Amino acid sequence: MTRSSESWADRWLAIERMERRAFGLVGRCWLAALGTFLICIPLDLYGAEIVYFLPYHRIAPPLRELINTTEVALLYIVACAFVASPLLVFRRTRGIAGLVAFSPVPISALLVIGYLAFGIWPGPSHFIRYVGMERYRVPWTYEPKGSEQPGPKSGFGLRVSSPGFQPFLDGPAAGFNTRLDLRPVEQDALAEDFERWRNWLGPLDEGFAFGLNRLASRDPSKGAPLLAKSTVYYSRDAQGSIVRLIVCSSAERCEDFLLVGNLQYRTEYPAEDIEHWQSFEERTIALFASFSIPAGSRDISD
Repeated sequence: MTRSSESWADRWLAIERMERRAFGLVGRCWLAALGTFLICIPLDLYGAEIVYFLPYHRIAPPLRELINTTEVALLYIVACAFVASPLLVFRRTRGIAGLVAFSPVPISALLVIGYLAFGIWPGPSHFIRYVGMERYRVPWTYEPKGSEQPGPKSGFGLRVSSPGFQPFLDGPAAGFNTRLDLRPVEQDALAEDFERWRNWLGPLDEGFAFGLNRLASRDPSKGAPLLAKSTVYYSRDAQGSIVRLIVCSSAERCEDFLLVGNLQYRTEYPAEDIEHWQSFEERTIALFASFSIPAGSRDISD
């Protein structure tokens, strides 16, 4: 056998090995797409609850970045597999197909490095919220939704597990889950709501219970549907203004609105606990006060 024939044979074998390698790389690319897809399914199902429904959870930011990273990787791998597959039809393009099918390896490595460098860090342990011009520093476990900037109508809310007012996101929440709210209001802010309830209840049965004035419908069938089945408790200050309005609805919960100066506190508790309304109000005020930042203090951020 001449050197020329040996050279052509070696070249032919090299081409065959490259073609087999190209087919193998494209096959592995499709397997990688399938594996990444199987990873994305439980990650999306588990992560959706936290990322979309519990966005203040500390693991929400890294989990969101992990979901985004795996989805980007999946889209890129699938795109490479689709592009490389038809290139296998022609012998001259099989080398290109192998390169395209191999490209997800370095790209995925870069995505992993980027996630570990920038996306793995947990969310802040505290959030700054405003009520009017006053600042509050609230732990993430209370899911503090509300104003991030000062303003005349700025306010925010907390999510707690009643009756202990435990932080909702601090482990498994038990009991009656509810939101507490604090916002600035105008004077006599509850007067309009009080008159509206008097109209909704229809013929009134007025009385006194649990140290509060009481309103109930004498004939619920003649009041506003569903609303007429509610019971309203209220109290006035020395000037005759409504400063407390508690609405206990047919849903077996009481919504408590309390005016203190130009601030309105709102809390909820089971209707069966209406006799302890004063305790719920005091704990609501104390909880918000515990997060207040004194004027002139520096914000402590993570």
